[in-house]
Amino acid sequence: MTFDSAILKKSFEISYALVRTADSISPDPFARQFKRLGIEILSTTALGNGKQALAALRAIEYLVRLAGSTGVVSSRNAEVIAEEATMLVTHINAALGAPQ
Repeated sequence: MTFDSAILKKSFEISYALVRTADSISPDPFARQFKRLGIEILSTTALGNGKQALAALRAIEYLVRLAGSTGVVSSRNAEVIAEEATMLVTHINAALGAPQ
């Protein structure tokens, strides 16, 4: 499957936010996961792998919320990234024809 440009753009934005956030908390263990998941979400959406992209987005949502709750990153930054991940899940599900 090929995702539309809106999904690809949003996945790029989330990936960018994760990598930039990771750079601000290095060498914390969260930083490694942020970078790994940022690259994973970008590559899976670019390759059209919806199931893997959805799994990565779920991990992103919970990981950034945990980082925000524990003070590793600002709670506001964590909330914004988590909300963006949730919106992207909705868009990918729609593209896959999954029930909302």
